[in-house]
Amino acid sequence: MRWPWGLAVGTSLLVATMLVGGGWLLLAADLSGGAFAGLAAVAGGLAVLGLLVARREPRNVVGAMLTLVGALVAYLAGREVYYDAAAVGVVPLDRRVVAWLEESGWWLFVVVALLLLYFPEGRLVSPRWRVVPLGLVLLGAAQQVFGAFATAPFLAPLEGWARPYAPLPLGLRVLSEVVFGVFLGLVLVAAASVVVRFRRSTGRPRAQVKWLAIAGVVAVCYPFVCLAEIVVTGESGTVATVTGVLALVSLPTAVAVAVLQHDLYDVDRAVADAVTYAIVLVALLATYAVSALALGLVVGRGSAVAAATATAVCALVLAPLRSWLRRVVDRRLYPPRRAALAAIDELQHRIHAGEGSPEELEAVLRQALRDPELRVGYLVPGAAGFVDAAGEPVGGEVVPVMLGGVQIGVLAGNGSAVLRVVADAAASLVEVTRLRAELAGALREVEASRARLVQAGDAERRRLERDLHDGAQQRLVSLGMSLRLAQRHLADGTVDVDGVLDQGLPSWLRRWRSCGRSRTGCGRRAWTTGCRPRWRRSRGTCRFRCACRWWGMSCRSS
Repeated sequence: MRWPWGLAVGTSLLVATMLVGGGWLLLAADLSGGAFAGLAAVAGGLAVLGLLVARREPRNVVGAMLTLVGALVAYLAGREVYYDAAAVGVVPLDRRVVAWLEESGWWLFVVVALLLLYFPEGRLVSPRWRVVPLGLVLLGAAQQVFGAFATAPFLAPLEGWARPYAPLPLGLRVLSEVVFGVFLGLVLVAAASVVVRFRRSTGRPRAQVKWLAIAGVVAVCYPFVCLAEIVVTGESGTVATVTGVLALVSLPTAVAVAVLQHDLYDVDRAVADAVTYAIVLVALLATYAVSALALGLVVGRGSAVAAATATAVCALVLAPLRSWLRRVVDRRLYPPRRAALAAIDELQHRIHAGEGSPEELEAVLRQALRDPELRVGYLVPGAAGFVDAAGEPVGGEVVPVMLGGVQIGVLAGNGSAVLRVVADAAASLVEVTRLRAELAGALREVEASRARLVQAGDAERRRLERDLHDGAQQRLVSLGMSLRLAQRHLADGTVDVDGVLDQGLPSWLRRWRSCGRSRTGCGRRAWTTGCRPRWRRSRGTCRFRCACRWWGMSCRSS
């Protein structure tokens, strides 16, 4: 079933034809084309969006309905141009044609209602809803038929033309009012189908319906804007027209975004922001209207003082009203953002009270956002990348944390849109944690450096003690034994005492000097401090102390 794609292509070609024809009439009749240019841009944009949706999902009727909305906008714009050209006699026009086409604008409501019924998957909520689209088409046609027999004058520029048909009998007029009421009721039923679909759907369809809700918020604002402009200026003018165009464009735009790229942005945040600013807009309009009306009774309507005072009142109300509404709306429509911001505020209060630490940020955000895989990475000097509070690397799809235009960390987890909001609120805590981690790393380096110095000193001391024990002490023992042997044989003269001394003491002194020179370039004083007490104790136990002194005296004398 690829007929929706063919219908979308054919309708887009029809839109292009009507826009070209309207432009030609403008040039031929030398008419002002400001309104036509704006509506032509809207119609062309709707046709393009419809083609994109139909190209993505050729079996979905949503794309074809978008092109139908664009075709109706182009038709209404071209009809007004044709009426203007007929009023100056450039093209022919019959009164009966004008009468039959007078109420054709209601078909725009029919197509929009059908779009709401079939969005986003191209089918109704259930088979029981099949009577609704059929009723919309039949009642729309009946509304146009009854409109041909209306008694009200034609709209400008044909307000001077007489009606071609006589008024309807009373019974048919009552029937026309009933048809109109049922028609509006079916339009509301089509809007209610969106709510029913939202409650029954999950996942992707639910997110797509949320995008449609944003357009609904804009449409709801339209009557309030019109009412405020009428109260202030006495008539509905430019502001109401611009708001109406935005409401008209927002619906197909939201539909196209929902079908083409529903995960382009966090739809929950978009809905919450749309509702917040819509309520703020309505409240400010009401405040301005009431202030201007009240002051106008005192200083005169249209007074610059009244306008300036009303504007000042709105400015004073804006900031606290927006903050309060955001908290209220977030609590209902965007709980993750509200929970995360509240958790960050609570952590900051506990830190200021000395009951918490900035390193708890990751655990707090995990609990608030219900994301056990959420991680907070910090930019610490010396690390290869972003690391968490425990020093483990943080990678994957991350959201940067900026402070003063400099990236200081990242947030990794599910829901990047929520994390972007959290990143702005948690930037100060991330910076404090990062600085604390940097300081802790520097302290660890100092401790490690001190430990290395102590270990190097201990190793060198042990080496000197080992050299002294294995080298000089053995030489001393050997020398002592030789001297003791020589002492015993002094009387019989069998041992050459001078030879023993000449051979033993010089070798012992060489060993002593070699022990005093370490491989690190230290002198004899480098090890005598630790070894001198032990040497004194060893020297005190030597029996040949006098012999050493005697030998030293003999050496000096020689």
